Amino acid sequence: MHYVTISQPSASNGSNGLSRFVIWHVHFPGIPASFVHHALEFAVLFLLGYLFVRTVVYLVICRITQSAIRALPVEKRPISPKLVWLLLIPVVPFVLNYFIYLPLANAYRAYAGDRSDLNPTFAVRRISGENNY
Repeated sequence: MHYVTISQPSASNGSNGLSRFVIWHVHFPGIPASFVHHALEFAVLFLLGYLFVRTVVYLVICRITQSAIRALPVEKRPISPKLVWLLLIPVVPFVLNYFIYLPLANAYRAYAGDRSDLNPTFAVRRISGENNY
């Protein structure tokens, strides 16, 4: 039988200061324990890397969304800009996206409809190069 173990410092063990804890019992015939140990290390590092990249991406998304909310007048804002940071909680974006981005889009539509200088048709024609406005 093979065991994959982790060593942890312990003062109670008098021999070398290390006590061993079994984290996974491995009994796969023909697969060495060192392979399983490296596979576990890879899985943990992959998960930590994923969480790091996800956090960085959501930090950028939160900053952009917060600046978009702050660009609206206070009376047109659908939510407080501080609530955007709740998107950093891992499961929350599945639900909170519907309460942030849909009302934000509607708020921008209402804001553009209130202002005559923000006519979306005019902006599209100007970008496309049409001169018949």
